[in-house]
Amino acid sequence: MMKYMRKFTLLAISSPLLLSLSHAGEVWAPGVSQSSGWVDYNKDRGSAPGNDDSLMCWAASSSNIITWWQSRQNGTMPDSVPTATPWDVFRTITTDSGSNPRYALGWYVNGSDVGSYWQWDTTNSKQYETGGFLQSVYCTADNPVYIANRNTSAGNTYAQAAALVGALQSGYAMTLEVGIAGTTGNVPSSHAITLWGLKYDTDKDGNISITGAYITDSDDSHKGLVSCSVKLSENSIILTPQQGSLTQIAYTINRADGMNANGYLDPTKPLEWNAQSGSGDRYVTRDASVTGTANLGNLIFNDSSTVTRTDLTSCISGNGSLTVNNGTVVFDGVSRTGTSGNITIKAGTTLELKNGAKMYSDKLYNDSSEVNVHGTLKVESLEYGKGNLGCLRDNLGALKLYDGARVEISGADTTATIGMTMYGEKAQYTIALADNSRFVWKDNAYDLVTADGAADNTLVLETGANATFTLEKSVSGALSLHKTGAGRLEIRGGINLDSNSEVQVRGGTMHIAEKAGITSLGKGLTVTDNATLEVCGRNVSVNSLRVENAKVQGSVDSNDDGARITVASSVTLSNASLQDVQLCAAAASLSVEEVALASAGPALISVNSSYIFNDASPVMYNYYEQNASISGSVLSGFSTIDGDLTLSLTIDFMQGVVEKSSGQINCMELALLADGMEAGQNGFTITLDAATKAMLDTCTLTKYGFYDDKGKLLGTTSTGQMKEFGVVNFRVYGLSAVAPEPSSATLSLLALAALAVRRRRR
Repeated sequence: MMKYMRKFTLLAISSPLLLSLSHAGEVWAPGVSQSSGWVDYNKDRGSAPGNDDSLMCWAASSSNIITWWQSRQNGTMPDSVPTATPWDVFRTITTDSGSNPRYALGWYVNGSDVGSYWQWDTTNSKQYETGGFLQSVYCTADNPVYIANRNTSAGNTYAQAAALVGALQSGYAMTLEVGIAGTTGNVPSSHAITLWGLKYDTDKDGNISITGAYITDSDDSHKGLVSCSVKLSENSIILTPQQGSLTQIAYTINRADGMNANGYLDPTKPLEWNAQSGSGDRYVTRDASVTGTANLGNLIFNDSSTVTRTDLTSCISGNGSLTVNNGTVVFDGVSRTGTSGNITIKAGTTLELKNGAKMYSDKLYNDSSEVNVHGTLKVESLEYGKGNLGCLRDNLGALKLYDGARVEISGADTTATIGMTMYGEKAQYTIALADNSRFVWKDNAYDLVTADGAADNTLVLETGANATFTLEKSVSGALSLHKTGAGRLEIRGGINLDSNSEVQVRGGTMHIAEKAGITSLGKGLTVTDNATLEVCGRNVSVNSLRVENAKVQGSVDSNDDGARITVASSVTLSNASLQDVQLCAAAASLSVEEVALASAGPALISVNSSYIFNDASPVMYNYYEQNASISGSVLSGFSTIDGDLTLSLTIDFMQGVVEKSSGQINCMELALLADGMEAGQNGFTITLDAATKAMLDTCTLTKYGFYDDKGKLLGTTSTGQMKEFGVVNFRVYGLSAVAPEPSSATLSLLALAALAVRRRRR
């Protein structure tokens, strides 16, 4: 079992350990004495061409204790450790620039992000750029551990001395950030050295005084250990080297960081977290088990890990952040009970919360935390208080999605009101609902929006088999909405998309509810991949419509109104099925620009549909012939079609004709203007179905067929494949009197496929 070392704080001077110290003594890092065990890397200050290291004391002091620590482990280092010395690694990846040893230790040991803390050598840094060479085998309460800081945590010289002596006794060697003594105000941290041993005295009250120190210094032109005299002030420990070229320098100890010789972990065993584990940053590369309440602070996962618990009371306390840098991290029933701290899931990684695991308190309101998702977040529920994110605020920005983000929800019946913000340009975000799950994304004061207004962002709502996703929130902005998966998506909130955005239904069923606030579907609506679009008794206006290998289903609303889709510009129909829905042009004067039909198979099957383009055509009266006609374009712009073409007329069409003609019909003509006949290819015939013929029995004459651009009838059978159709017209002649145009009278033609009779539901 691994051994966890207690972190000495500056308030621990009355602990049993310190009370047991002798009145005078000497303490060393494990394995170190005046004659051996220490490490001393020295600068060459550019003596080797192109390798100036004059400012790299921070790297030298860090390399000293890393090399010492690795030598204490009897050659049991992981393969991730470079064959080069730590000193050579740092001199390879950086240019000659200043930094601090705490950043160097964190990067080398744990792979912590150093950002701009030093100047990278862009030519040579690639081979070592990730760091984290010891993260699988090194772990203490803080890794690497913070010991003391003169200006903040060290309230006085005794406290700082106690922290340094206690750390050495606990198995640490330390880097010291030091300043030049004797300056006024705060002493600047301008140099870094390595501390290996101390001489000290303890007075009758238990106060620790340092009387001597042993260091190595990359600047002293001395290869080996250096003893230092010590001068104490009210809140400073000042060291003066006694050997080497810096015997006139006085160093004030500002900050100490270190590594523990006993902080080795067997990489084949899981971590054990408990109340004694400590609250510092924790870098994790393996499975972990929690016993009791473990206050762990920040958790950084650098490899896949499953966190479990020994019993139902085990949990993680504290308000630290949680970061997934690599792999898949699973919290299996283990909760973090804190009330704050951000969660970051990097691209390509996964955080899964299952069996009731919570990331925040489920009792205390959280108004500050953010969950930043670049990879995948798997949850059972997002319900406030009850879900996996606990009492994370019901507010915009609590859940932040970036390009490639995916949120998977698996609860059987859950709801959420949590706010969401989306970032990026040409980004895609996915919210996925697992099979047999039900999820309601409730409405609140904050809509579902893109954060930066950039175009071409896409929100994918994915529903598994037998799953129902109810979207009560509004979707708006520069955001396309895509429905995927075999399940059902119910739109009950608002949709108001920018002109470059669109709605796509690419699987399963999307239902647009009667009271959904549809302001704009952007540039168009597409239904494909055997999907079904359900429109409940309302008028949905779209710029363009494409239905391909899919179905559009209408239904009657509470006012007994049928479903209606009004199209402003273009329509594409390919192996499409329309049922109980009116498909209309946006205005009487507007002709639809394009209707593309499949080259093989049924292009359109319409069951109980009263209209496929509904133009309120005016009655034209010819005074010379004492005749009137009704004429209007119905469809235009057909593309290539193979096979037979069947025309059929609905009862609504005939009722409209009868109303306008007062029953006096002498002739009806259906004209399909043909263009681009190509000889030698399969021809086809147009006919009227039996139901249509029966409706036209009262007509004196019916003409139908293909016409050329001069109006010449080409017949009912094409001589070659019809490359393109032009406008489809209908005309009714022989109206001896012009009847007043009834408000409900509209003429409609359904071209292509057999139609069943539609009767208006009452």
